[in-house]
Amino acid sequence: MTNGEVRGLHGVGPAVVSRLRCGIAARAAPAGKSLLPSACKAAVRRMVPAAAVRGYRYVATTDHSPSTPVVAGLDAGRVRDQATEITRVQEDHPDIRIMHGCEAGILRDGTLDLDDEVLPEQDSVLVAVHSGFDMAATSLTGRIIRAMENPPVHVLCHPTGRKPGRRGSYPVDLPAIPGAARDPDVAREVNGSARRLDRRRC
Repeated sequence: MTNGEVRGLHGVGPAVVSRLRCGIAARAAPAGKSLLPSACKAAVRRMVPAAAVRGYRYVATTDHSPSTPVVAGLDAGRVRDQATEITRVQEDHPDIRIMHGCEAGILRDGTLDLDDEVLPEQDSVLVAVHSGFDMAATSLTGRIIRAMENPPVHVLCHPTGRKPGRRGSYPVDLPAIPGAARDPDVAREVNGSARRLDRRRC
């Protein structure tokens, strides 16, 4: 799915359709935790009917990928297993669109931790720096820009990496990113959660 197609879904931007770790999703799994395959199956089957009751026309799953150190991220095989389950649930709920996505980790060289065959299969691809915060600002900024230039990418998540009370922002030149990245349609998440507060710098 292209960025333009994502934006065209009911007139909202990719950042909106790409996040499911709030609202009804928070009731389906512990906050900040990726879902194991069995839990994911149960969560999708619970979340979709709950979303339909609330009048939502679509929901999206965006589990973490393998390099995220604090959660059990999904590798390529498990991402595809999740897609199969979503297809089954979609058949039972034709009136609500279930979008399948992932939050891929940006490796030190700017590549992503899921291969180029899996990423284009996703409806929404989010990317984020989850490790390697010790780089110089120019290197880390370039790392993020390279990831954003990967064609399937829709959203850059928690772009400062800060966690109030735990760590500050990693060194990144945020103003340089929109002009340097080839695809200006890649959205930057503005995370106002008390656990992130990226909006102070975005």
